[in-house]
Amino acid sequence: MGRLQAAVQHWRNGTLGQRLLRGLAVRRTASRVQRTDARAPIGLGELEAVAGRDERVTISIGDDVMMRVAADDELARLICSGAYERSERQFVADYLRRGDVFIDVGANAGLFTLLAARAVGPHGVVHALEPGPTPFGLLETSVRINGFGWVTCHKAGLSNTRERRDLLSAADPLGAYSSLGKPINAEVVSHENIELWTFDEFLREQDLVGRVAMVKIDVEGWERRVLEGGRTALLRPDAPVLQVEFTDSAAVNAGSSCGDVYEALHEFGFTMFAIDTASGFLHWDPKRLKYPYLNLIAAKVPSPRPKAWALGCSPAQMRYAVDAARRVALGEVGGLPTAGLMTR
Repeated sequence: MGRLQAAVQHWRNGTLGQRLLRGLAVRRTASRVQRTDARAPIGLGELEAVAGRDERVTISIGDDVMMRVAADDELARLICSGAYERSERQFVADYLRRGDVFIDVGANAGLFTLLAARAVGPHGVVHALEPGPTPFGLLETSVRINGFGWVTCHKAGLSNTRERRDLLSAADPLGAYSSLGKPINAEVVSHENIELWTFDEFLREQDLVGRVAMVKIDVEGWERRVLEGGRTALLRPDAPVLQVEFTDSAAVNAGSSCGDVYEALHEFGFTMFAIDTASGFLHWDPKRLKYPYLNLIAAKVPSPRPKAWALGCSPAQMRYAVDAARRVALGEVGGLPTAGLMTR
């Protein structure tokens, strides 16, 4: 039966109105399903099934947060499984509070940007800096599909001076090993001339001096130069807590060393802590001879003496200690009790 004949038959039967309403509902439902499917996250099994394909998919990273990734990237599967930097992800979620300001330096496709955005909420602010074209595209898409309007993405990097340099992009699909030095574990396939700012300039231009709660720095060996470019801000008593990647091979390829990074942080008044993967507690971490791969938390705390931190502390206790030290240093209070702060 043709559409016209069907319409006439419904008119004769008095069911034309019901038919039109039902058709409209079906179209609305189909449209709604299509929009949902376009951003619906897939599980680890589905991700493994499309491994090797040159396509983009959406995965869940927990707490109803979605992330756009390359289907053929091994790092994407580690993120989807929850195994990748699990302790660091939990620290960000536990340390940050609603309304905080978070900066992600070397955001890549946005794992920590997205987790921080969920933690700080709509009254908070997140800035993500990523110079690589491929990961930046994924980053922007991830922010958009989550509706995180309080996140600003910047297609730029940080260094110790404002300049333009070539970013050496590696062959990995997610661009995780792209570097301003020589990428590790991957072959250089392209050069992208990118804009570099200093951290001090960025904070001034964004009116964020003294307002940032936490910064994550993962720039494939360029960490020391990022710190040098933020000397003014990082010497302040209200400097943010930092999560900094220490990887010997990346640092050496960039003409630096992890020892240099540790010393720079120490010079700025930070104490370094490692996250215990079993308990999630933070323990004072002295300078090491080697750093195969490690993320350290750098914080300005009331007492940098190792004994004071022997038992470790939770992210919430770390936050209390940092806030207490900041208020005392700024003369906002006469002093705050810190005895027993690090006990469980």
